[in-house]
Amino acid sequence: MDALAMDQMIRRAVARTFGFNGWSFANEFEFKHELFHWLAQECVDGVPLCERAPGHPSCRLHVEAKPVNVRPQKADLLLCDPTRRMGFNYEPQLLVELKQRLSSKTISEELAKLQAYGRSFDALYLAAPGSAIDVLEKTEHAGTRVHLLHPGCLTPAHGADFVGDGDIQLETAVGLTRMAVDATLMRYGSGRSQFHSFFWCNYEHELSRGHSYPCEGDFNAQLYHALRLKLPASVEIRSEVHPVGESRQRVDFLIADRQRRWAIPIEVKMNWDQFKSSFRDGARKTPEAVTIVNRLKGASEHYPAWQRMLIVVQGHWAMKRDVRSQALPILERCSYPLELVMYDELTDRIVRRIFGDSNVESPIS
Repeated sequence: MDALAMDQMIRRAVARTFGFNGWSFANEFEFKHELFHWLAQECVDGVPLCERAPGHPSCRLHVEAKPVNVRPQKADLLLCDPTRRMGFNYEPQLLVELKQRLSSKTISEELAKLQAYGRSFDALYLAAPGSAIDVLEKTEHAGTRVHLLHPGCLTPAHGADFVGDGDIQLETAVGLTRMAVDATLMRYGSGRSQFHSFFWCNYEHELSRGHSYPCEGDFNAQLYHALRLKLPASVEIRSEVHPVGESRQRVDFLIADRQRRWAIPIEVKMNWDQFKSSFRDGARKTPEAVTIVNRLKGASEHYPAWQRMLIVVQGHWAMKRDVRSQALPILERCSYPLELVMYDELTDRIVRRIFGDSNVESPIS
């Protein structure tokens, strides 16, 4: 990748994210997903950064990715070279970290994090919507060029790129959402592999235990991008949303009509293994399937109409323990219609099932 061209791409995407006026970002995830959306449309050699590099299983752009397999630190966004493999991922080149503000303390913490990787990269970008405080715009640390990006050093780019502004009903929104979900699941399905697949992998022990998970943050960013390409300005796509009255619980997405007539809450799980039982102080906690059912209900129960959706990316691949057989009966007994979507590796297709109480009216079949 040409360093100057990549620098211009990143600055352009960050400026557009700063200028986004579709809705106010409520958290870091919404900022991150919108930045991914703009970067995803940039191209190298005619190929968008979110699309597979020709002849290789993965794309250049990833989210919440560990730049070094054995290190715990994650980068908010990462650009890699898919032609060069490492461990079970790809060679990282550029890192992007998002912050609320660029204070001296924040920058020092990020430089320490960079040092802990134990290797250099082409560049690290620190971006924040607030003004920088007593810092230089460009420096170098541990052999890596460091760029500080804030509204004061970028050309403003206000607006958004919605496909339209027409009002849509729940049935249409569900159809468009399903198309986006299926397209993202197919990225996994068509590029799946235990160790070098389309999505990034953040777990340290795959090579020894023989099973890997795609990164949830990476999948969610691609799903947000797919949703942004399909849904009009009359619909908000919110990330990591707290159900009313639940400060500790969150759903991955809440797609909602701006007039609050309907909502589509979505929860994403990478694998059935994520439904395994957990314990606190020796006591078994509430099963994950029950928690998910409650979260999806809480996120949308104040809307007149809704469609609740659970995505399990790896529908069949799993560890030897059989967690799926424990979770499915809980979902089947759900007190409301619940849509389960997953990719079945045995049949190479997307599977969609509706669970729940048939006596509760389902807005969409």
